[in-house]
Amino acid sequence: PVLAILLVTSEWSQRSALITFGLEPRRGRVVVAKLLVALVATVVTLLVAAVVAAAATAVAVGTHDLVDPWDVTTAGVANAGIVLLLGLLMAFAFGMALMSSPAAIVLFFVLPTVWTLVASFVPWIRDNLQEWADLGAATGPLYGSEWATGGEWLRLGVAGAIWVLTPLAFGVWRLLRSEVK
Repeated sequence: PVLAILLVTSEWSQRSALITFGLEPRRGRVVVAKLLVALVATVVTLLVAAVVAAAATAVAVGTHDLVDPWDVTTAGVANAGIVLLLGLLMAFAFGMALMSSPAAIVLFFVLPTVWTLVASFVPWIRDNLQEWADLGAATGPLYGSEWATGGEWLRLGVAGAIWVLTPLAFGVWRLLRSEVK
């Protein structure tokens, strides 16, 4: 997630936006290109991690007479990918909305935690909003090896709209209208 934030905010913190948007004045293309780079980096990282985990597991099973612990389902792999991509998109959205590396990184980690704490201490929020407005709670069903139900996907969609689409829309709007200095 930090890579996605830095990818978006570096234009503004390093003051290279003049060059970038001078070479490609259509800012939407720049946003899409940065998002694609972040997605490719995430997929490559996921594949490298899977290969390293498989190799380490094979060594551990071979040297310690362990039973092979791999019990991976298609749903489990897809769920893990969805959770990773949501985290990446949320970080990208925070970077777009804030256009400041330190602010986006801190708020990316602090805001969801603060929301979860507030929801745990305020009973009405916990009972009525938590599962719909907390991305961590909404992604909870995806940490298993089974497919989520329709209601769980709906809650994930609402939480994703709050934590990903809203800051992303604001960030794109802000980028398209801000003066490049």
